[in-house]
Amino acid sequence: MRVSFLALQGRIGRKIDAREKIVNFIPEYASYLMNRLEVGKDGKVAYDGETRKKPIVLGVEFAGKLLYKVKPTAKLEKINSRWESGIIVGVRRRSGEVWIAVKGKVLSARSVRRIPAEHRWGEDCLSWVDSVPWNKYKEASDADGDVPEDDGKRWYSDEYMR
Repeated sequence: MRVSFLALQGRIGRKIDAREKIVNFIPEYASYLMNRLEVGKDGKVAYDGETRKKPIVLGVEFAGKLLYKVKPTAKLEKINSRWESGIIVGVRRRSGEVWIAVKGKVLSARSVRRIPAEHRWGEDCLSWVDSVPWNKYKEASDADGDVPEDDGKRWYSDEYMR
């Protein structure tokens, strides 16, 4: 997490306050990278040991600007460009969809393209993130799981395990 945070500060060229909303996306992205890139004592990464597949990781740095493919809205819109700018704030672990922050919202996309390095970083892109991960995905239909209801039982208690 610290490496991603410091790399983002270096790319932007200023100190970033730890209370900014984009910082809330770093832990999940860091865990995604660790599960797919950190090699254990057995010579395998955690993803390989769990799924028996070799991991595929996008070569995109956290909060880097990129192009994502938008879904067509109408059939007569074929002449318009289907690629728009956004910044990467995460990857959905179940499907591999990339979470993209655009002005005012966070959305998911399957197809992304990198842009030249001199255009990837800018101060303006930090203002695009105006939500935190748990607010965006709580009610979303593509969320990774339901929030358990508080029934008084805790996951670590013996009652819950029965």
